Amino acid sequence: MVKNFKPFSLSQQKIGFDIYHTNKRDVKFCDETGVNLVGNWEIELPESDEFIEDTIKFTLTFDTIKIYATAENQRTGDKYHVEFKRV
Repeated sequence: MVKNFKPFSLSQQKIGFDIYHTNKRDVKFCDETGVNLVGNWEIELPESDEFIEDTIKFTLTFDTIKIYATAENQRTGDKYHVEFKRV
């Protein structure tokens, strides 16, 4: 899964992601029965003297035991990685 995110404002200093897991196939909301929070992840956004928005490319990769998350700042090229054990 890949999705792009943008900060709400140019002064935003961090962006956070909540990672959820379920074995269901038809989930629409994270508070449904059988949906579990795996973890929270937060990355810092660099300061910019220019009025240029950052775009964060967020990627999730799954295997049988872990969930791998990558966030890449498309402006700076900075990459952040984290992994979560499935619940």
